[in-house]
Amino acid sequence: MNDSPAGAFSTGLCYEDQLPLHWQRVAVLPAPAGMLAVNRANEHLLRNLTAIEESSRVGASISTGADEEDHAAQHELQRLEHKIDLLMEMMGQFLGAQLVLPEPLCTRIGADFMQWDCPEAQAPLAGSRLRVEVFPDRRFPSPLVFFGTVEWTGAQGEGMRVELRYDGVSDALRGVLEKIIFRQHRRLVAQQRERQGARHSG
Repeated sequence: MNDSPAGAFSTGLCYEDQLPLHWQRVAVLPAPAGMLAVNRANEHLLRNLTAIEESSRVGASISTGADEEDHAAQHELQRLEHKIDLLMEMMGQFLGAQLVLPEPLCTRIGADFMQWDCPEAQAPLAGSRLRVEVFPDRRFPSPLVFFGTVEWTGAQGEGMRVELRYDGVSDALRGVLEKIIFRQHRRLVAQQRERQGARHSG
């Protein structure tokens, strides 16, 4: 166990949430064709989740000043979005009944590294090569899959913090991750400003 962290998240941004996560040790990385398939599957999942999230925002941002035709179109979009949400919820419930998700862990996903906090007994050793599955949306229980090497482990509260450096992540997938990470950061900043404004106005 290293005494100090590698510092992958000391200056950069990361996506942080309580996410179901599971890892297993592997001896070698997949063959190039296998790694290409993993990267493409990760891209596909992230793009789909982003598209669903963006369509939800469009449905939620119906303008009260829109004319009747625009309002009708936006209302129809919102109705379709509600159907998609309901379908995803039903699908998630069905798949969730078939698949037992791992325990949610405090997880930080960066473009080149990821971290998670876990009980000491569940922490891999530094230097281990892992295959990690992390589920970004419980309504849609398909995992992101990362291969990587444990750069360090260190004490965090009553448990351990693990940092994994990715192996074999494509530039295209890294670009998608960076966009999602920046989008979450921008939302958090906006929410903090709203809370501060509410406190000042009160």
